[in-house]
Amino acid sequence: MLKAKSRSKNRLLVILFLASSVLVWFLLLRSKSLHHDEDEASESKDDAYEVKGDYINLSTTLSGLDLDDAHLGEDLVDASHANADADFLDPEPPALVAIVPVTSYTVEDVSRALPQFLPLSDLLQEVILLCPDELSPAVRDRLREVLPDDDFAHVEISVTTWLNGLDEGSALLYAARQLHADRVIIFDSDSIRSVSDGILGMLVAPLLTPLPIGPRGFRVTGDRIACIEAEEDPKPAAFLVPPFSVATILIPPHDLSPDPVYDIWHALGKHIARARFEGVGGVAVSRGVTDGWCSGGERRPVSSLEQERTAQSTFKLKAHDGAPEVKVGHLQHGACSSMLAVFALVFNSEEELHSFAPAACRLRNEGHMVYVATIAARADSAQAARPRFINLFDCAIEITELRQTAAQLDDWLATLPCSPAAVVTSELDPLISAAIVQLVAARYGSDTTLVRIPDGDMPYCDWMGSLTASEWRNWRRPLLEISVITDDRPASLARLLASLSAAHFYGDTVGLRINVEQTAGPQTLQLVHDFEWPHGPVFVHRRVIHGGLLPAVVESWYPQSQDSYGLMLEDDVELSPLFYAWIKMGLLHYRYGEPADRSPQMFGISLYQQKNLELRPEGRHRFNARTTFAAASLPAPDSPYLSQIPCSWGAVYFPEHWRTFHTYLAARLSGEPLPVGAVVAPGLRSNRWTRSWKKYFVELAHLRGLLMLYPNYAGFRSLSTNHLEVGQHVRETTPAAHERKKRLYQLPLLRPQPANGSAAATGLLELPEGHMPAHAELPVLDLLGLLATEDGLRARGAARTAELVRCADAPPHLRPLFCE
Repeated sequence: MLKAKSRSKNRLLVILFLASSVLVWFLLLRSKSLHHDEDEASESKDDAYEVKGDYINLSTTLSGLDLDDAHLGEDLVDASHANADADFLDPEPPALVAIVPVTSYTVEDVSRALPQFLPLSDLLQEVILLCPDELSPAVRDRLREVLPDDDFAHVEISVTTWLNGLDEGSALLYAARQLHADRVIIFDSDSIRSVSDGILGMLVAPLLTPLPIGPRGFRVTGDRIACIEAEEDPKPAAFLVPPFSVATILIPPHDLSPDPVYDIWHALGKHIARARFEGVGGVAVSRGVTDGWCSGGERRPVSSLEQERTAQSTFKLKAHDGAPEVKVGHLQHGACSSMLAVFALVFNSEEELHSFAPAACRLRNEGHMVYVATIAARADSAQAARPRFINLFDCAIEITELRQTAAQLDDWLATLPCSPAAVVTSELDPLISAAIVQLVAARYGSDTTLVRIPDGDMPYCDWMGSLTASEWRNWRRPLLEISVITDDRPASLARLLASLSAAHFYGDTVGLRINVEQTAGPQTLQLVHDFEWPHGPVFVHRRVIHGGLLPAVVESWYPQSQDSYGLMLEDDVELSPLFYAWIKMGLLHYRYGEPADRSPQMFGISLYQQKNLELRPEGRHRFNARTTFAAASLPAPDSPYLSQIPCSWGAVYFPEHWRTFHTYLAARLSGEPLPVGAVVAPGLRSNRWTRSWKKYFVELAHLRGLLMLYPNYAGFRSLSTNHLEVGQHVRETTPAAHERKKRLYQLPLLRPQPANGSAAATGLLELPEGHMPAHAELPVLDLLGLLATEDGLRARGAARTAELVRCADAPPHLRPLFCE
């Protein structure tokens, strides 16, 4: 009986074991089937994605990203209110840091916004104020005013410097890459102005998803970009613009290329969309908090860069493809910032843009906004203009093809965010050119400079990219007048005139005066008669009594205004085709640029690069500015420099100093208040020169501490050279001796070098940091070629004047010259 019961119990155990095995096997198969179904569903969902351009646009709410339980909004300012059971919340809030850019335009906005961050110490680890180095002391002072004096805990606030050379978006991402935090909140100059407790509360919410989350999102469909009306339900976005919160792990380890409209954020969204399985660049969500940022339809955002350049106002932008006009806040169709600006380029073709590309990209990379329109005559001329971006050598620029002349040109100009610093055109059809003149004058008046560049000059414009907005706006102000002084050297004159004809004048009007000595022969006169000058008026002055070189030079030009500049050229000079660009660049920077760069001591700009010093009493002395500056451990041995020595082999003289020179020379030759034979500048070889106008300018420079700007290019490349031909100051000697002396003074001319594409490298920007140095950074040399300072030279000149002239005895009309 017991055995029977035991066998029965064993059979029951076997049955139970088999049953349990079958059940386990069934459950395993069921689990595998479920996973297979999920995979198929996932593949089906992926197949349903619609590809638009470089993005995958989702037609439904993001799968796996339901934020309903995340409690976005003000209730999350206190972390204790967070729902601990929500799938999207970490048990411990992640380390969170906010980065806020501060510029001279937004210091007040940041000061107003900072108090909203202070109570968030439970959620926000730190607020980093990112500012340019020169602004750091002012930001720290303002920070001390904002922070409370009590001992209560508040969020940590620090100041760090903006990496030089980066635009705002790139600087923000660079700073974000350096963080040791889980997540970062990024603001820009625009968004910090409108930050509210509601938006801030949403951004500090401890979310599990690493994607960027914020209220300002954009969708991309093909080449169309439209803002997203952020609502309570999250919406997938191609990219976000600040403010937004993003996991630091998604910040790319490399630099991104900003575009002119959406800054760095467009590229960031593309990077994230390609890296993440969701296939989107961010999530737009408002949770009932809105700043009225997107009013519907297609629109361009007000980037932080544009905010830097414009005052707060409203400007209408026309949407593409017939969409209604929408208003964009904070834009003003008035003058932009004096430092950063808009530039409008109107060319016949993209090929012309490629010729101008070095200048356009330089302007773009300096932070300016550059827009390009091309004019094309096509059968479908009624089609609306459509902007797009093209990549040039090292930048992306917005280009619009206009198929209808004046009307579309006017509409295109209306889309610019503010008055351009300059509208630059190539040689357009005369009707279109006339329309541009009228449109620019009617829309912008004197706020905008119109620059029309001849086709032949277009490849030689790289130097224009170094000009500031203020310099562009003053493009038309300096008026150059060229004075050629010739006697009876027709071959020399022909060479000089040929070099003038080969030069690039970039569409400017330049007057020419040819001063012919009484002794000039018929060949010289015929050469002058036949010469054609397409750049401006020509005046020929023929002496009837021989005057010599001194009056020929001094009387060859007299300034009509403070914007009139005289270039004196003796006929044995030859010019670089880039000489006018060097003059223009120097005048715009040191006469019309920043006030700190406009020195009353600068009297001119030399085209010739010194290779010998002529004023030392022992005679000629070899000179190399680069070697001199390097031996003195100056930071930039390749810098242009200031010298007291006036140049007579191709130089521009400034109006006020040339007038003063006339007054001084008349006084010196009259014998009052100084005897004609008096030594004014002791210890100089020029005191032996009896018929030289330059002797007297040397005296004036010594007494008043005046200085001339000289080029300093490698290999003595110069904007002019002298052929040292026999004349009043060059004696006839043996051919071998003459050739040896010529080699001392002849210099290689600066000429453009072929570059990639259709543009040429002029070499003009082979300067410290690629632009004209600040006036305070220019090395200073005295009349002997020794390093000095402007203040020291002025003091030296004043002391010598006091030794020479008793102001009480000086005639009243000469007292301003010697006694003031």
